[in-house]
Amino acid sequence: MMGVCIRTGATLILDLPQVFWKELVGQKVNLDDFYEIDVRQVNKLRDLLKMDKQTFEMLDCLNWTAPNPDGSEISLK
Repeated sequence: MMGVCIRTGATLILDLPQVFWKELVGQKVNLDDFYEIDVRQVNKLRDLLKMDKQTFEMLDCLNWTAPNPDGSEISLK
């Protein structure tokens, strides 16, 4: 689509998140840039960053695994 727009002079509106444009031009990305993509995840990450080490290690609700296509779990820790 971009190529067609360039050749024909048509306008192509790209409503992409700020993090995309920052990466494109080589600017430093921070947590605030992801806020417009996933507010809840950013808030969870901020809460984790505020915790002390002892509290963080006591969390049982964090699942540090990812599903494998064969149905097994892959440990991310």
